[in-house]
Amino acid sequence: MHIDSIVMNVDTSELSLEKYDEAYIKENIRFYPAEDVPHFDEKTPEGVYNAEYDCVLDGASAISNDAVILWMKEG
Repeated sequence: MHIDSIVMNVDTSELSLEKYDEAYIKENIRFYPAEDVPHFDEKTPEGVYNAEYDCVLDGASAISNDAVILWMKEG
């Protein structure tokens, strides 16, 4: 939904210049275990919803693509 809202606000002529770069994706895609993603330990306070924050994954270990594929096949 977040990507859709961004794309909806971009001029069509500008979007037509963008293209899928498979080599870039293969080189840069990473999967991380959810427990390794930094998070707040406390519960979200009453009355707060849709809160967002950015996480730096420098300290997290990526899962190999092969392990992710195996996990999906087992699922």
